Amino acid sequence: MKKKTKIIVYGILIVALILLIIGGIFIYNQKTKEAFGQSYNNMNVDYKNVLFASGQEKPETSTLMSNYKKSFQAFYSSYNTNPLSPYSKDIEWKNSLDKISTVIAKADILIKDNKSKEAHLELEKVRQVWQETFKRNNVTMLGFYLTEFHDIMEKAIEESDKKNFEKLYIICVDMNNAWAEVVNTQTEFSNNQEYIAKISEETSNVNKFCDAVKNRQDTVKDLSANLKSTFVPFYLKYG
Repeated sequence: MKKKTKIIVYGILIVALILLIIGGIFIYNQKTKEAFGQSYNNMNVDYKNVLFASGQEKPETSTLMSNYKKSFQAFYSSYNTNPLSPYSKDIEWKNSLDKISTVIAKADILIKDNKSKEAHLELEKVRQVWQETFKRNNVTMLGFYLTEFHDIMEKAIEESDKKNFEKLYIICVDMNNAWAEVVNTQTEFSNNQEYIAKISEETSNVNKFCDAVKNRQDTVKDLSANLKSTFVPFYLKYG
């Protein structure tokens, strides 16, 4: 009887130990993923801040560039050779980060030379690298779709200045498709009333702009500016 009891006790202890190990591994993996996500988010926020400031030639651009350099370096040091899923099998991962590092170095020099507008154009390349990385790893997320919409919006602004309606027709098709992807993407903000209101506001602006394009109205330039004025705060907060 005692021998049988000992076997049962040992069995319970072994099962408990196994569960403890599995639980520990799960908690470790969760914390590791959270750290990766937080490091990326910190870097992304700093990037968006300096991108916006450099485009507006704001006096704080240099300070914001310094912040971005630090957060990118922290991310690079931790993950350039050991990225987490879904990037863990991406053979181009380190190469992509190296490309971004080169862009940052060039933009930093331009900012120090008081060439913020040129630095802004250089920093735009960072989004392109991440966009390629997301596509390569089948990552679908809000930031990716916002990036696509941003690129199309910039083209719309450029062609609106010229009132090039032929190109604007084509751009509006792409714009509607890109914004639909943003609207239909489920995120942690999907039930947030402010987020829903901002989505609705930009949807309205997209519709007004494309209606003006369809009717070849002179208001396209002002309406394209409205697109950007509502999109930029949204992108800075949720992208």
